[in-house]
This record gives sequence, structure tokens and C-alpha cells, in this order.
Amino acid sequence: MSIIKVKTGGITADAVTDALIADDVVGTEHLTANEVDTTALGADAVTGAQLADNAVNSEHYTDGSIDTAHIADAQITAAKLASGVGGKLLQAVTASISTEKTISSSSFATTDLTVNITPSASSSKIFVIASGSFDTGAADRLGFMTIYRDSTNIGGSGSSGIAGNYASGSTRLNTPFGIHVLDSPNSTSQIAYAVYCRGNNSGGITFLQESETAHITVMEIGA
Repeated sequence: MSIIKVKTGGITADAVTDALIADDVVGTEHLTANEVDTTALGADAVTGAQLADNAVNSEHYTDGSIDTAHIADAQITAAKLASGVGGKLLQAVTASISTEKTISSSSFATTDLTVNITPSASSSKIFVIASGSFDTGAADRLGFMTIYRDSTNIGGSGSSGIAGNYASGSTRLNTPFGIHVLDSPNSTSQIAYAVYCRGNNSGGITFLQESETAHITVMEIGA
């Protein structure tokens, strides 16, 4: 059987249909540039395997398409928060003691109730809360409490601290206390916060009489 050769000029437009083309015979070299459009692509035809690494940029994301399921744990840090998104609790550390201690001084001295925290950002604030009790030990004696950041008294101006009680006449006063301070340490180094106390004379006061329990909690608040 002889073969009839048909020149391209003898083929009318649209004469070669899909039914006349064998399967898998048209290679990519026969495709015009930009000829394959979205209509020619089947649903879900482009998979992750077809995409080059780091090829999809944020302009291709649909608004609201990134949900919590697509954010890995611990990926949102304090540095990623806008300056106007403050007030977030970033961490909290607490400690307690139940050891009685006598402070025989009219100057502030540590009660050994202390806790360490390392802020994650220098712009963070530290909220300090402490509670416990102390005994003035004798009549006509004052007792004062305060909070120290390392070696700095941040509890208030002067020597009165931020909590005080007075025993008058023949009365001894064993009184609970609760104090709080909002501090701005401007640091990312480890900081020690501690409760200090003092009496108004050298007779001193007793912190945690009869081995009660005192607590201190520090919380880092994102700025």
C-alpha cells in the first residue's frame, strides 16, 4: 500500500482533532510558550512535587488562608509582635519558702524569698507579686516590707518600702502582707527579685513566724 503524503498546506484549519492524534505523542517542544493556561490544568494537577523550593511568595496567599494549624509551635516570638500588641503574658515564675528568719536590723535585708527570671525582650515589663506574714516581735515596733530587683529597691521611695505594720502598747503584731510592683528592668539578662524587710530599730522583726509559707511570683508582660 502506497503512502499518501499530505503537505501542511493541504490541511485545513482545525482539521486535525484529538481523535486523530495518538496518545502520548505530543511533546512539550510542540507547545507554544504560555499556551497551557489554567483552563487546561485539571483540578489539583499542580502538586507540591511540581513546585520549586521557596517559589511561592506571600502575594499568592489567599487572605486568611494561614491558620493556627499551619503555624509551628513557638514560631511567634516577642520580636514578631507589633509595638501596639502589648499586655501579653510571656512567662511566669514562682517560688515559696517556709523558713522563719529574724531580721535584726533597721536597714532592709533579704528574707531569702527570691525568684529568678530572664526576660525575652528588653521592652518587657515584670509584674511582681509577693505574700506572707511577719511578726514585729515586740510592742511599739514598726515592720516594713519591699521588693528588690537584684541590689535595687524598687518597692518605693525612701526607707518605708511598700508594706508596713505597727505594734503599739504591749501588743505584738503577727500580720499577713501582700505587695506588688510593676517593674521595667530593660534587660534580657537573668534578674533576681526578692522580698526584703526591716524593723524600725535594732530589735528587728521575724519573717514567717512559726514557719508559715510565703510566696513570690514574677510575670513577664510583653510591651
